[in-house]
Amino acid sequence: MNFSIINKTMLWLGIAGVVIATALWLFFSNLRPSIQFTGGMEVVTNAEVTDAQIESLDTALLMQDM
Repeated sequence: MNFSIINKTMLWLGIAGVVIATALWLFFSNLRPSIQFTGGMEVVTNAEVTDAQIESLDTALLMQDM
């Protein structure tokens, strides 16, 4: 079995072009990574929360880190 990469140059250049074009499209599109990829934690709730409750929660969470 004789396989020559040089004879299929245009095929390999075409495949490389498609891969590069796809990578550039993904890089420049407006894809936003979810919280799992950026680090951190997200809490979603439907409850009514006041500013005082948010401050209290922030204080409690900051005290827990220490």
